[in-house]
Amino acid sequence: MLSVNQHYLEKVMDLAEEQDVNTTEDIYDSRGVKLIAKGTRISRGLQERLILHKLQKPLESCIALDGGIEINAIVAEARRLSETSEAMGYILKATQGGGFSPLDTLAKIQFGNAMGMMLTIINRGGAADLTHSVMVSLLSTCLANKLGLSERDQSNVALGGLLHDIGELYIEPAYLHSPKRLLPQEWRHVVVHPRISQMLIEELEDYPAAIAQAVSEHHERFDGTGYPRLLAGKSISVAGQILSVAEMVSGVLLQADNPLERAELALRIIPSEHGSALVSAVSSTLRSSHHQPSVQSGMTSDDANERAKILFDHIAVVVETGNKMDALPTIRSNKAKELRTQALQRIDKIQRAFFSTGLDACERDDTAKNGEILFESIAATKEIQWRLRDVARHLALHSAAFDPVEAEAFAPIIAMLDAEPDLRSLVQTFSDLKARSNPSDAPQKPARTLLLVDDEPHVLSAIARGLRPMGYHILTAADGNSALDLLANNTVGVILADHHMPGMTGIELLGQVKTTYPLTVRMVLSGHADMETVTDAIKLGAIYKYQTKPWDEAELCAAVENAFDKYEGDRLLANSAMAA
Repeated sequence: MLSVNQHYLEKVMDLAEEQDVNTTEDIYDSRGVKLIAKGTRISRGLQERLILHKLQKPLESCIALDGGIEINAIVAEARRLSETSEAMGYILKATQGGGFSPLDTLAKIQFGNAMGMMLTIINRGGAADLTHSVMVSLLSTCLANKLGLSERDQSNVALGGLLHDIGELYIEPAYLHSPKRLLPQEWRHVVVHPRISQMLIEELEDYPAAIAQAVSEHHERFDGTGYPRLLAGKSISVAGQILSVAEMVSGVLLQADNPLERAELALRIIPSEHGSALVSAVSSTLRSSHHQPSVQSGMTSDDANERAKILFDHIAVVVETGNKMDALPTIRSNKAKELRTQALQRIDKIQRAFFSTGLDACERDDTAKNGEILFESIAATKEIQWRLRDVARHLALHSAAFDPVEAEAFAPIIAMLDAEPDLRSLVQTFSDLKARSNPSDAPQKPARTLLLVDDEPHVLSAIARGLRPMGYHILTAADGNSALDLLANNTVGVILADHHMPGMTGIELLGQVKTTYPLTVRMVLSGHADMETVTDAIKLGAIYKYQTKPWDEAELCAAVENAFDKYEGDRLLANSAMAA
């Protein structure tokens, strides 16, 4: 027996307030009791009755909309796209010939009451939603023709492209229209939509089985890195492979600047993601445009080179974090070990893609002189960031099935993969991720704020890099006065300062911190020549611990973690004393 999906029902109720939605037959609950008679106009007054009862038949097959979207409106949107989108117009022109017309293929599509209502709701959700569906349909038809598929197969992919996202109507809207980028853990709500779309088509329409299958595969990847079933190679139907490429290309073509070039780059940056025949067909079409890319983002060559450097460093830290997982005793099950291995293989492939683009050659004068190179640098950086986040989503989805201890072992690398590769926003992202990873009704643990002070930028960068996986909110200062300014505006739990700095030594700084911020745990970095000074400072209580240069990364991480434990314990005692 069938429960009514509350998210879809809410959309039907919204629609029914503006247009007539009527029952086409009597609606019965699972016990055979009639709930609503045939010919009844759907209204808000019936919503609770439908939610509270399981039905004998799907609600979608028992209602119909008067004046819903028709195929001529779909064709009109396709024609508008071909006329207003330079990229789409070019692809249509490049793939036409021999009497082939994707608009004619679209015009022959037929859909029943259920699909018609869903497409109407998609259209009501915003012009962009229907535009995406129509573009995927158009692109799929063009690709099918390019590969020499039959008219029937072209019609199947056209319909599959149009309906591929209907499953999203059944998902909590907050996850689909969030103003913030979803956390990896939140993607589990979204990745089910291909399967939902498949079930709806199979249950509500008498279409060829190939259509529902292709729709279920539109986020699969030829190399097995897609979702929801991790299918690979020929396990994905040809129609499914076509929808997968069309889905990806559509997302790129709807961007403002250089859509053809972006699509071609997205396809070749990791060629194994899609079948070689499809990649070749699309790439040959896109490259034949002879279009010279221009940079419209306002980013300079220096900006692009700096972003590439940061991304290079970011990937290196991700790899290091993943490699360290091998020694974790908490990863015990074979499934957890296999998931880690698969993730490292994907990260290695992404790192090799980074090198293949030439992004590692960051100090290139030709970046400034050549607009095409600058464009590729910017676009490739975005594509690689997207691939890293895709690995984060994959890890979050599958590690959630492990026991809590094993799942927690994946948290640092998931956070690192999902973070923005920028020093300031990266550490803030870690803080946000840690705070948001707990259930909303659970008490939120304050972010652990760490202040690093050193007059040598490369030392600050190295220390921060080693401590990032711990999830701290990291602040940095180049001298004592800057550190005091940060302390005045932030609740700092631990401060780690170099001793030898111009103007104010680390010991002098920590002495002031002890007086003004007595709860802040104070640590110092020093060379062996400073041991007498440091020892005296410890005796006076100015500092909690010291770390020698060069430092051992594991020892430093453990020392900082212990320092935060001390800070939180001391703060709890202080609060208890005040309350008493």
